[in-house]
Amino acid sequence: MEYVALAIWDTWKTVTRAAEVIADGGAFVIPSRAVSGRAVSPEDALTLPEVYRAFSLISTAIKQLSLDVYRGDERLDPKPAIVRAPNVAMSAGQFLELVVNSMSATGNAYLLIDRDSSGRVVNFTPLDPRNVEPQTDGSGRTTHYAVAGRTTPVPSRDMAHPQLNRMPGRAKGLGPIQAAQGTLRGALDVRDYASNWFHDSGLPSGGYWSTDKPLTPVQAAANREALTQAARDREGVPMVGDGFKLVPFSLSPEDAQWLESRKFNTTDIARLFGVPASLMLATLDGNAQSYQNVSQELTSWVKFGLAQYTNEIEEALSRALPRGQRVRFNFEALLRGDTAERYAAHESALRAGWMTPDEVRAIENLPPLPKPEPAPAPAPEAVEPEAPETMEAPA
Repeated sequence: MEYVALAIWDTWKTVTRAAEVIADGGAFVIPSRAVSGRAVSPEDALTLPEVYRAFSLISTAIKQLSLDVYRGDERLDPKPAIVRAPNVAMSAGQFLELVVNSMSATGNAYLLIDRDSSGRVVNFTPLDPRNVEPQTDGSGRTTHYAVAGRTTPVPSRDMAHPQLNRMPGRAKGLGPIQAAQGTLRGALDVRDYASNWFHDSGLPSGGYWSTDKPLTPVQAAANREALTQAARDREGVPMVGDGFKLVPFSLSPEDAQWLESRKFNTTDIARLFGVPASLMLATLDGNAQSYQNVSQELTSWVKFGLAQYTNEIEEALSRALPRGQRVRFNFEALLRGDTAERYAAHESALRAGWMTPDEVRAIENLPPLPKPEPAPAPAPEAVEPEAPETMEAPA
């Protein structure tokens, strides 16, 4: 176990070592993004259909979720403006997509914070994670962020930094692409080899000519030239002698495209990004899919896959709110079942009394029921005036 731990630590240091930011006349220069010929950049990884699919699934799932704000157990309505629109120039869904894709690609997202004159957060600007470099002090605490194009570093209080897989003493998170370079390089190599098989394999198309008779180099060259010329002549029929026969290649399309290896790569990449294989459209041998299995997979994905992203975003947005308020994603839209299943659950909740009709209607994107008009106050009872007393005449 000690050797395994040391190997993991060495790998971490190799792929996450902080590049030095050089001060040159007061201007901060971000190190070159050039990578070695064998390293896999996020752009390279996204050329794999499996990686593109994983990115799309994670960002699309989180874009479907709504953000709610709570003070204790009370949900605030209306929500603060910074939660309704974290960036004034884009929709909330576009903002979430940029943040999530940055984390998937590099393990880090950087959100530049804008404040008004009173110090209240009014805007988050997602930055290109390749153009930002954290700066730390002697204890490893991040104090500033060097940003390409800015002459002075950004203080840590003005930058939100959601990240994946933190490690002590490291200013950056570790993303799936950086953590699994070998897996992704192997997938790229298999794909490229399969794509170039018929062009760059060094084997002639169709097959080759063979004879049992010994041939001198001169005879071999002459026969090769004759067969080549005959093959080019589409109108004629090739004539061969000396016992030549055509030996075709019997390589199936499945073997030529390395389908088994590529199927394994799909499940490996699904595991790497924490996405259910069924959503990656991968079929697992011996694993029959049913509605119940897929539903359980989706619930597990929300808890142990998407939560890694949503928790980071919730923390970043919650820090922009007054003390005591908390941002939470509402997963109802993602986890809701089919119509019959939802209606049965709603009926059970209403009977048990722990949900109101308006709460159920909100889940179904319906407006609240109209409030009943108050009953008119009863009219006051009419009081008959008392008859005046009459004075009896004296006898």
